Amino acid sequence: MRELTNAQLDAEVVELDTRRKGRLKLVPFNSIKLSTDRRYLVKGLIPHPGLTLIWGPPKSGKSFWTFDLVLRVALGQEYRGRRVHQGPVVYCCFEAKAAFRHVRKHLGSASFLSKLTMCRFYCSRSLWTW
Repeated sequence: MRELTNAQLDAEVVELDTRRKGRLKLVPFNSIKLSTDRRYLVKGLIPHPGLTLIWGPPKSGKSFWTFDLVLRVALGQEYRGRRVHQGPVVYCCFEAKAAFRHVRKHLGSASFLSKLTMCRFYCSRSLWTW
């Protein structure tokens, strides 16, 4: 097994990624350049382009808050008085299905579900297969 430095590994990952066409482009974290341009996906909360981290203690509502926020982006609806730029959303649920039972219950209304079919909101299949 060969040993690589972080820089060598980053270069190798980027090189391998350039050979693959039509997939996500991988960029080493330390290569991300911060901009002074202040554009937002959700005004004052989610920069565009940018990286957002949501953290907090267990059971504090992080997943529900995030899900509510990204639904507003997909629908192009204002979020708690903040301007939102509509765009496609890919939501991947990597936690226990039980954590989202209350979300599914909230989504039960036919009018809300019909709005979701008219926007670009995609989620991992495991979120809906209970």
